[in-house]
Amino acid sequence: MPLSPSPTPPPSNRVSTLDWFHDWFNSPYYETLYDHRDLTEAKAFVKNLTSQIPLPEQADVLDLGCGWGRHTHSLADLGYRVTGLDLSPRLIERARTLANERDVAALGSLDFEVGDMRTHRMNQRYDLVVNLFTSLGYFEKDEDDLKVLQNAYHHLRDGGYVVLDYFDTAHTLAHLVPSETKSFPDFRAYLKREVVGGRLLKEIRIEDFNGDSGPNPLVFTEMVRCYSPKDLEDLLLLAGFRPVQRWTHYDLRPGSEAGPRCIWLAQKPMHSQTES
Repeated sequence: MPLSPSPTPPPSNRVSTLDWFHDWFNSPYYETLYDHRDLTEAKAFVKNLTSQIPLPEQADVLDLGCGWGRHTHSLADLGYRVTGLDLSPRLIERARTLANERDVAALGSLDFEVGDMRTHRMNQRYDLVVNLFTSLGYFEKDEDDLKVLQNAYHHLRDGGYVVLDYFDTAHTLAHLVPSETKSFPDFRAYLKREVVGGRLLKEIRIEDFNGDSGPNPLVFTEMVRCYSPKDLEDLLLLAGFRPVQRWTHYDLRPGSEAGPRCIWLAQKPMHSQTES
């Protein structure tokens, strides 16, 4: 295999569009770049998280923006009936393959669907909806982020909970690495980060050593809105939720210590009539 291309980022062949997530999340490079975010990490967070929420023993849970399902699987392993929804057919296929490989010894049940978390509707209500690992803020219009939370609200039973896990903007920008290079067996990724128009923009320039994936290099984009904790709280309120708790670390340590995450727990109020 040819190795050791120049460490200088080569000229770009950009394939991303305004809806950058269609290209990037359906790319094999995305999976490899974030493969260090694994089931072990997800299991620890999910176990900690669900211990903080008063859920039925066999709760119904919806994972909006589930990716390849590391949190979805972890929730099912705790005995919950879980559905994972994601826009990427590639990631959903990986999630289903993983379920088959693990022979899902989960005490609960597990299912996956392809769909847009802003608009896709299930035929049931849930006790908990989760949106984890910054799976919001992708869209050109703010109202699309509100639509995600409104869709979560729609799918919850009265009194159900939503968990919104986002990066803490102040902490992230204070520790921002403007550029770095990451090497993998089949490709090298040149990462460039900057803030543009209130969004954290990451350019991912891929130099494929095999050169069999079309234009080489390929350039993808991640573009995520820089919401403050108050911004996210306001979005939850606009969607109809009652914010309950905010954590700043994945270990959900108590107190208001600053940290890398903004994890909101909010509740759908009880109503006298069932929502149609």
